[in-house]
Amino acid sequence: MNYYMKIITSLVPLVALFSSLSMAAEYSFIEQGKALAVQQDGKYEGRMSSIEGQLNYKLGATGCQLIGSRKLEGGAYQISASFSGIGHYRFFVGAVYKQSWAASYRDYIEIKDGKLVGKGGFSFKAEDTPEQIELTVQSDGKKVSLKLNGKVVAETSKADVLNGGFFGFQPMNRESEVNIITFNLESAKSSLVAPQPLRPRNRSNEKHWSKVHDQACNAEACDLLMLGDSITDAFDGDATFVKNPDQSGLAVIEKSFSELKIVNAGIGSDRSQNLLWRIERMPLEKLQPKVITLMIGINNISSGNKPQVIAEGIEGIVKHLSKRLPQTKILLIATLPTRKADLNKARQELHDLVISKEWQKNVKVIDLDATMKDDKGLLKKEATFDGVHLTAMGFQMWADAIASDLKMDEK
Repeated sequence: MNYYMKIITSLVPLVALFSSLSMAAEYSFIEQGKALAVQQDGKYEGRMSSIEGQLNYKLGATGCQLIGSRKLEGGAYQISASFSGIGHYRFFVGAVYKQSWAASYRDYIEIKDGKLVGKGGFSFKAEDTPEQIELTVQSDGKKVSLKLNGKVVAETSKADVLNGGFFGFQPMNRESEVNIITFNLESAKSSLVAPQPLRPRNRSNEKHWSKVHDQACNAEACDLLMLGDSITDAFDGDATFVKNPDQSGLAVIEKSFSELKIVNAGIGSDRSQNLLWRIERMPLEKLQPKVITLMIGINNISSGNKPQVIAEGIEGIVKHLSKRLPQTKILLIATLPTRKADLNKARQELHDLVISKEWQKNVKVIDLDATMKDDKGLLKKEATFDGVHLTAMGFQMWADAIASDLKMDEK
């Protein structure tokens, strides 16, 4: 048996297993006899905590979060779950990983109103379920069997199910909590799924996001390409939240960089994974910027991602840019300070990781902490209007720090 996972739950609804999000540090995957530590990273709906050796999930989930971050790559496997049959929830089998997002859930087993039904590869006649249920999905690499309390109720050779993918539970209500007593995974052929900050993700269903991305892709060759989130977005005054001139850097651009052809591709709420998705599809060779400014990460922090993982996401962006534009100077702006107590500790850690790393020869790190911090270590009041986003004065501090690198006659 190449793959084995055992989960026992005492209450319902069940919580999703296997994802870009992960469990408390004391829980681990076991693969080929070796324990692999699981790093908790990111926020999720509901609350996950460890209580007396049990992993406790309480309320909140309406979507399959797929907690765990392991992906099967085919071969024989077995997965089993034992739980009370009261409730409404889905047991996913064979969800397919997609690089641009998370997974598509085409195949699942649903338990509702005392019935067990299937969709996709596991379509079968509804089965009555007793109060205590044990489900087993077993594959020999050629055929997959579904068992309910030891009885085979369905078999399939559908590729998505046969090759595995992700496995997990989706609670369909918010009325109970789950105690996951044991969580063990053994697999001879699986791989770790990249954490959220490293996995490209689009936001193409959002109007402003698509607008800015499309404008950048359709732009002509430029001197300066600006990449980032809402802080960068507001530099030219085009951000949706800008209400007056002092909340943007437009005047600073007109004063200091009016001779430059600038493409501002900063988008509000972007995280490293969103920016990575964009630059992978951006015609960088057509834009041929002489200089790129890059600042990203504050939204990853507010999303609960750990600084070390965010730094790896930033590194992935820089590597992609450097590979495609080796002659372009990249000004990497270390994440700016804020006046938000809940962000500052992680922000400082991310900042320190960025400025201490050895980057490629075409990368210059811009550290604005000394300029923008007050004597309490917070973003200066005059540099921000809301504790995170910059005023015209804040943008001027930024512009002064990069001005010497934007003298095009020296390129």
